[in-house]
Amino acid sequence: MEWSDFLKSGIGAVVGFLLGQVVNVAKLIAESINRPRLRIEPADSDCKILSHWAEIDQGQYVPEEAFGFHVRNGGRSLAQDVQFQLVKIEKRDPDESGFSVLSDHTYELATYTDATGRRGATKVTILPKAAVLVSLAWWRIDRDGLFPAIERLPDYYEESYSYGAEYRFTVAAFGSNARHVSKVLTIRDPASRRKQEKRNSAADAKGLA
Repeated sequence: MEWSDFLKSGIGAVVGFLLGQVVNVAKLIAESINRPRLRIEPADSDCKILSHWAEIDQGQYVPEEAFGFHVRNGGRSLAQDVQFQLVKIEKRDPDESGFSVLSDHTYELATYTDATGRRGATKVTILPKAAVLVSLAWWRIDRDGLFPAIERLPDYYEESYSYGAEYRFTVAAFGSNARHVSKVLTIRDPASRRKQEKRNSAADAKGLA
């Protein structure tokens, strides 16, 4: 083989290799652009989904609230096998500035169904630009605190959950083809919030009088 043929063969091999690398990089960029992108959004400023009157006995109704968050797919492709988890629960007492940890175990969450408290799906597919509503916690005026919307509460939770001024929930979402995301969601104690809202309404009414 002459030197010129050897040079041409070498150049051809190098060009072929470089073209292959360019194609691979282009594929990676396309996959990155088009992949699903999960993000967690509170249902509203206080994560409240629903406020209504719940029947606890025949003809006896009490205020009840449900709380949750949205998991949205901001990407360009389906987010498959998306699951939701509660990974930490914290509480701040009225006279304290810091939060104490009530639980740092992982619990499976489910999509919100209705006011009955029935658990929805624990694994879903989310279309591009679409979202699902995940149930996080519930409160009732005859109970002194927030209850996470998990299948079974640990025994110790009921001993320490009550009379908090604020509750913090660290939640996470991930899919078989979507990266893990997490967010800390804060919920004010509903009983305290309702009292403050009544005081504000009374003050507004007095100001208009």
